[in-house]
Amino acid sequence: MPQGGTFSANPLSMVAGIASMRALDEAAFEHLKPQPPRSYREAWPTPLERGPLARMSQFMLGQGVILPAFSSRSLSTVMTEADIDFFLAAFAEFLDALMDRGGVRKLSASRAAPG
Repeated sequence: MPQGGTFSANPLSMVAGIASMRALDEAAFEHLKPQPPRSYREAWPTPLERGPLARMSQFMLGQGVILPAFSSRSLSTVMTEADIDFFLAAFAEFLDALMDRGGVRKLSASRAAPG
């Protein structure tokens, strides 16, 4: 899979990656169980998926969640239950907004990220 971005080859990112890999034990893998793509083609959005992904990315940013539209996403072993609940609540709002008249409506209130 392609890996490119702002933090590619950044020494601090590399150290953080090594620390994350060391934290991956059997329990962490169980926690991160979703099926990975079997090929790089399965990892990239289709042309029909790109529009909704871009709208989701913009909506989630307004809710305090940075979710790049066309890059991979991952869970982290350092995410707390509060972080996961925060993300799921924001995602549920996105789905509700998506179903509301067929498009994402703008919400007036932004969500504050968990501290």
